[in-house]
Amino acid sequence: MNPSRSHSAYPEQEGTHCKIYGWYFNKSRGMRVKAATSKFMAPVTPSEKLAAIVGSTPIPRTEITKKLWAYIKKNKLQDSKNKRNINADDKLRPIFKKDQVSMFDTTKLVSKQVVS
Repeated sequence: MNPSRSHSAYPEQEGTHCKIYGWYFNKSRGMRVKAATSKFMAPVTPSEKLAAIVGSTPIPRTEITKKLWAYIKKNKLQDSKNKRNINADDKLRPIFKKDQVSMFDTTKLVSKQVVS
């Protein structure tokens, strides 16, 4: 939206946020920008099985994914021949229910282990 046509009731300063319309003013772009409100950023509570890896406090899904990948890389659980596969250890086996899963299946399997 063009800042010159903005409504005078909303001063356009850096960080100004309109609760009614859900936008904020981005000074570098010189315009209003729709605020990001995503379900991915809403905190979710991990199950007991998943909490053994990522912790038991409610965190966003994006953080769960980051912590899960940090755990996988720290323990060298990626398959050496096919990097798209993840080998489950004792903590991941109850979540994955298999000895090896594709990295694309992890999101589906992890989503079953969280409560919104």
